[in-house]
Amino acid sequence: MRDAIRGQVDALVAIGRPAEARATARGALAADGPDAGLLLALAHAHMAEDDDDHDDAAEQVFREGLDAFPDDIGLLAGYAELCARTDALDRPGRHGRGPVLLARLRELAPGSTELRRSEAAGSSVSTTAKSSVSAHRMQSFDAARAFAEAPTPEPLPRRPHSGPPQPRAFCASPYLPRPPTPSPPPAGPGRACCCAGASNTASSSVWSPPC
Repeated sequence: MRDAIRGQVDALVAIGRPAEARATARGALAADGPDAGLLLALAHAHMAEDDDDHDDAAEQVFREGLDAFPDDIGLLAGYAELCARTDALDRPGRHGRGPVLLARLRELAPGSTELRRSEAAGSSVSTTAKSSVSAHRMQSFDAARAFAEAPTPEPLPRRPHSGPPQPRAFCASPYLPRPPTPSPPPAGPGRACCCAGASNTASSSVWSPPC
């Protein structure tokens, strides 16, 4: 009975209906209790989404399954495959558990189909595919770290405030001609000037009116 349900779950995943596959697997697990094959099928239904959240859910299913069935070859191989395909910078803990799972598989089932499939999962992910997202994250991290570690530029020294600008003093140029000294009007009848001699005085430069 459980093998038939597991086959149904796998078939739903194969035709691109992972949500229905997960619902079917969970219904059988809730009705009949834990089963290593159904837990593996449920984890594969999560992995088929190729989404970070579903990969996290698949890891949770694998861990629950291995708690109940610690030496199940299918669960060990499926978990090792998930770890091998995980980005090392995004989920370093999960990525690091891959070699441990492979080592356990080599102890329990050396030369088995599950072991070969798990080993091939890690090698089938090309170096470019593994590092494309990691390189982008590393470049962003390096840029952010360089910006954070850059020294803060010193502020420019401020000139002391000297108040409002003072008006510039006007200096008469020695080369500008002086205005001519006005001469007194000529004396005539009835215009005798009591100061006639003042016009000849060298020290007087201003004309005085007639007395």
